[in-house]
Amino acid sequence: MAVTKSSPFIIPLESDKGQQILQESYFNHLLPYFCNQVNFKYCGFCSAAICLNEILEKRQPSGPHRDISDLAQLKNNKETLGEDDLFAIGVDRSIIRRDDVLKDGITLDTFAKLISSIGLRGRFYYAYDLTCNQQSTMSQCPGIYSVDEFRSLAVENLKKPGTHVVVNYHFLTFFAKVNMGHFSPLGGYHFEEDRFLLMDVWPSHPVGWVKTEKLFEAMISKDMSSQMPRGFCIIDAITL
Repeated sequence: MAVTKSSPFIIPLESDKGQQILQESYFNHLLPYFCNQVNFKYCGFCSAAICLNEILEKRQPSGPHRDISDLAQLKNNKETLGEDDLFAIGVDRSIIRRDDVLKDGITLDTFAKLISSIGLRGRFYYAYDLTCNQQSTMSQCPGIYSVDEFRSLAVENLKKPGTHVVVNYHFLTFFAKVNMGHFSPLGGYHFEEDRFLLMDVWPSHPVGWVKTEKLFEAMISKDMSSQMPRGFCIIDAITL
């Protein structure tokens, strides 16, 4: 599907400016594995598949990690993992319920549980707005509390081989009238521009460069399913 939407907060990767930033950016090794989601509610599964395809192609599982070995075998049989594969794994391992996903999608903590269930480490962080009264939950749940903290943690992990960052954010911050949550992986960072490459898996939205501050703003919105802020998950191949 062709790109039909634009946002004043996103520099499309396909534009001249977007390509210039790409040439000057870092950590763009995930781009060759990008694909758009097909199912309306599968943005999290599509984002996970993109990251896992890179991890499995670049690194062979070793040791007693049966789960990731099973994924490697599945990938060999299919060439690439897709969103349906990750969805089926989540259902089979009781991480998700089919009807719940088709109704509401998945939450950030459920996304992290799915990643952990297949033998990788999924570390998730809620993005807290310190101007709001969130003290009761902040002390109990993993989180970040500032743009600077998010930037530092995301860049630090994008540098590591086999480690990826998937953000859970609200579309409305970037696209007017699109009132829904979303998952997408980060595909790079440009230091001078202070922009992350947001690899938006939604078919009618551009992959593009977004300011870190604006991305953080999109993550602090509440997920009505979990009653928690959104945030991000670090997918770490530490167990391979």
